[in-house]
Amino acid sequence: MVETQDADAGWDAPAVLIAEDEVLIRFAISGSLLDEGITVYEAGSAAEAIALLEAEPEIVLVFTDICMPGTLDGLDLARWIHDHRPTLSVVLTSGDVRKSELTDQTGPFIAKPYDMQSVVSYIAALAWSRKKPRTH
Repeated sequence: MVETQDADAGWDAPAVLIAEDEVLIRFAISGSLLDEGITVYEAGSAAEAIALLEAEPEIVLVFTDICMPGTLDGLDLARWIHDHRPTLSVVLTSGDVRKSELTDQTGPFIAKPYDMQSVVSYIAALAWSRKKPRTH
């Protein structure tokens, strides 16, 4: 699913992928990012996220939960991104993670529960810092 709202004339809106299996959390973050003028893609698993990343080169940032269903988790997704799209920013989140699992390759970590507006502001600022001039 992708949605966009152009809030900054002359610039292409940055594209962010939210990989979160908790639908209400994913929708809340996505909706708030749309209000910030960001293009939003959504995935409910790491495998869905990888498929979107392979298909959508404009994505500049991934916000992913670590604990997700399927054979791959958010750490696997972060490692895949590091290997296949190394210029992509990754922000991880979880309510249950061992700090020893996090490395320089996995990206910044935000512990759950978190303040939704603070997380959205952080993601939006990071995404907009990677915006590109409109090409059309």
